[in-house]
Amino acid sequence: MNKETVKGLFPGIYRIWHYFRLVEIKRKEREKKKSYKLFGYEVLADLFEMVRIKGYKISCYYGTLLGIVRDNQLIPWDDDLDFIILADNTFSWEDFERDMSEAGFWKYRVIERENKIVAQSYKKKGVLCDFGFKNTEHEEEYHLYGCYQIAGNIYCNGTVGLYKYWKCKVPKTETLINRNLAGISLQIPDNYESVLSAFYGENWHIPDPNFKQDREEVQILNKITYYKKR
Repeated sequence: MNKETVKGLFPGIYRIWHYFRLVEIKRKEREKKKSYKLFGYEVLADLFEMVRIKGYKISCYYGTLLGIVRDNQLIPWDDDLDFIILADNTFSWEDFERDMSEAGFWKYRVIERENKIVAQSYKKKGVLCDFGFKNTEHEEEYHLYGCYQIAGNIYCNGTVGLYKYWKCKVPKTETLINRNLAGISLQIPDNYESVLSAFYGENWHIPDPNFKQDREEVQILNKITYYKKR
């Protein structure tokens, strides 16, 4: 019996369940932000120590990149860390998971598209770290980002469903450069200015609370699997 069936047959029970579900979601969101605030820099340092030892081509991206470049800090009102992987023929998610586990991270989520893993998320000390592939084959690409559930759709863990993404035209990144943040040696795209312009507009270096992103919505079939900490 799925959620919609329960809602139709037992509306009172559904309302009670839904209320406590929303309470739990808000509690987890508060914990997520608290962990990010307390341990964000520590987790960032641990990650790039592993990256340095193992030689992965991993870069800060999205809001994490914006905060590092524009503000020389992690954005205080953010709640996770975002990265891209410049993958080549030697990269494997199995090796990556092993190396992340040895560094104290545990696998939280896997996103698959057409039977291929396109993104993984890990946690350490409650800090969420999202990793996605970056296509390096084209000078410019339509980059998918976001991944949100669509209102009214029914989702089950580990099954294929339709999700909403944002699509943005972003330049190719081939080379990463080192950047220091609070004593942490990080990697960012060498063309970070054009990358940030693509996502946040030409005035990305000026904080604007009224900024509206020029982006296109698309809907994509994904299989998303969530894991519990072992």
